[in-house]
Amino acid sequence: MYTAKNTARRQAILRDYEPEIEELYHTVEQSAQTELAPPQSWDLADTADFVRLVVSKVLNTTLNDDDDLFRKGCDRRVVFFLFWVRSH
Repeated sequence: MYTAKNTARRQAILRDYEPEIEELYHTVEQSAQTELAPPQSWDLADTADFVRLVVSKVLNTTLNDDDDLFRKGCDRRVVFFLFWVRSH
């Protein structure tokens, strides 16, 4: 949805996607991995190890670094979860 000036109508868009947004929040709350402590530092090596651990817990399998997450069962909710974990 856009205004006459071709800018996004934020409130209208949020209203239209509210059920999906709420479902994502609910999914994250239900799948929170509280036993996963964040790494001591967010350097490349520690972050990579942490993401590997989160992916293996969420997908319930171990993947190689070059595996395609989506072909292994990951969907947008898992991706959202991974970004959410990184930001908290």
